[in-house]
Amino acid sequence: MARIEFYSKEDKFLYNINPLAKLIWLVSCLIIALLLMDFRILLPLFFSVLLMLFLGMSLRKVKIVLLITLPIVLFAIFYPLVVREGTPLYVIDWPWPQFIVITDRGLQLGIAAVLRTYMMAQVIFITWITTRPEDLGRALERIGLSPKFSIMITMAANFIPSMLDKLFSIREAQKARGSEIRGSFIEKLKSFARLSNPMMYVMMDRANTVSLLLAARGFGLYPKRTSIVKYPFTTFDYIFAGAYTAFMIISLVLGYGFRILWTCLLYTSPSPRDLSTS
Repeated sequence: MARIEFYSKEDKFLYNINPLAKLIWLVSCLIIALLLMDFRILLPLFFSVLLMLFLGMSLRKVKIVLLITLPIVLFAIFYPLVVREGTPLYVIDWPWPQFIVITDRGLQLGIAAVLRTYMMAQVIFITWITTRPEDLGRALERIGLSPKFSIMITMAANFIPSMLDKLFSIREAQKARGSEIRGSFIEKLKSFARLSNPMMYVMMDRANTVSLLLAARGFGLYPKRTSIVKYPFTTFDYIFAGAYTAFMIISLVLGYGFRILWTCLLYTSPSPRDLSTS
């Protein structure tokens, strides 16, 4: 059976972007999605991520990303049902009065929640699928992070496909011995439970093997690692990383800068009572 790989090289521009530039794009999108709730700022960023998804990857990979990320945002759809502040737009009075109240404020926050959740999931999976874990680890080291942290990210990115590969191998071995996953839902759960013991053994054996390999190669003896692989920045990489960095700064200024300025002016300007007494 062929090894399961989430990353496979394709002739698309997302695969040719410098890993460090892609990391800047990832961090910029995550900062905007985590700090801002204004859907007017999130909407153009969301469409830019969708555009990159459809233009920078093959249709097969696009389907994978959409299928993985779509269930993540289902909980955000119920956000407007929780927020009651604002002007009511739609009210359901059954089975009791005001059972469901959808307000304009709740609808705005619900749209923002869907955009934030879906965008964060997409940028993470796009970066994961279009970047080799080793390249991502070296990009983290270039921005000053410890090699131990970069190797942790690399191992975590390789962990899921490796464990899925082992899981399918164990299932095929059990099928060859007459143990197949059939029957009712309870019987299928019992069949999956039989996979826990060999999977636990495989995980412990893999952790032990990786630790021995790192110790044998002298990992951690020097504060920095050297590499023969270079990642030069192209003109497109500078434009790509600079555009999203500028968009992040402008979004934060629009989202927080004017609010802080207005608060400072409100508390530093004299009140009408002070003016009348003076």
